[in-house]
Amino acid sequence: MKYLIVRIRAKISYMAFIKRMTISELFASAIMKCYYSLEREGFYPSIEEHQKEKNEQLMLSISKGKFKGFMKSIVLYNYERF
Repeated sequence: MKYLIVRIRAKISYMAFIKRMTISELFASAIMKCYYSLEREGFYPSIEEHQKEKNEQLMLSISKGKFKGFMKSIVLYNYERF
C-alpha cells in the first residue's frame, strides 16, 4: 500500500513537471477543465458572462496560490450568489 501511494504521488508530480505547473495548479486546471466540459454537456445551467469572468478570476487566484483565507473567500463567493 505504501509503495502504491508513493507511485501515485510520483506520477502526479511528473505530470505537473511535464506541464510546467505546480501540483496545485495541475489540480485547479483539471477541476476547471472538468467543470467546463460538464457545463457544455448541460449538467450545469449556463451562467452569465460577468459570473463566468468572476469564476475564472477565482480559479486563477487559487491555482497561483494568491489567496488568503481560502475557505473565507469561497464562503463569501457563494454568499454573493444567493
